[in-house]
Amino acid sequence: MEIPESELIAVDMGNSRISCGSFKSGILVKTWFYNISDLDTAAEELSAAKSNTIAVSSVVPQACERLRRQLVAAGKKLCEVRAGDANLMEGVYATMGADRIANAIAARKLYGHDRAAIIIDAGTATTLTAVDREGRFAGGFITLGLGKTITMLHQAAADLPLAGLKPSIDRELCFDTESAILTGTLLGQVGMIEYWVRLAKRRLVNESIVIATGGWSEMLSRHSNVFDVCDPVLTLKGVYLIAVEEAGRAGRV
Repeated sequence: MEIPESELIAVDMGNSRISCGSFKSGILVKTWFYNISDLDTAAEELSAAKSNTIAVSSVVPQACERLRRQLVAAGKKLCEVRAGDANLMEGVYATMGADRIANAIAARKLYGHDRAAIIIDAGTATTLTAVDREGRFAGGFITLGLGKTITMLHQAAADLPLAGLKPSIDRELCFDTESAILTGTLLGQVGMIEYWVRLAKRRLVNESIVIATGGWSEMLSRHSNVFDVCDPVLTLKGVYLIAVEEAGRAGRV
């Protein structure tokens, strides 16, 4: 694929897909995606991109190392987002996913301002990340994501069909197995998220903004009024912001 020339490419390597974003003058101008199984294609195309600087966040260490080696061999400047970096945010723990750090920083800088922020990332896993009004990590939750829950139901019970999620559903009791799976799983995630948010708001005390991101965020947002903002590419924006800040500390910008 043709990747536009830009000041920086941000990459978020998740468990299921690799999300990429091209930034020019601080604006996200293009996004594209690879399945995690297409890592070699992603590495080849990113290595051939005209952009010289690539920032990477990953929750898949082995895949990230393969990508890193190829990008370095291609002469790219790398900025790797790591949860253990104390410069990024106070209160984080060493094994915290780098994507959650990126989400928290983007939420704080782009939407939170003087408010606390609650980020729901709906991907392979569904996560909640809370940031207090001073910008410190304030805790969170993690569970299996919407799509994977449906897949696991199918694998665990031979008589259950592998149902595909639809953009809209009826919020009614169901009278066939496929509808019961789709509606039950989707509304189960919605109910869980709304409960999580209530708990997080109680912990944060002050006014907070609730942001949805990730591959399932738009679908979940259609079925709940708990979200103030839906930004499916929040992680990429966070990776970019971290890379710019790191470059500034190193005296490169």
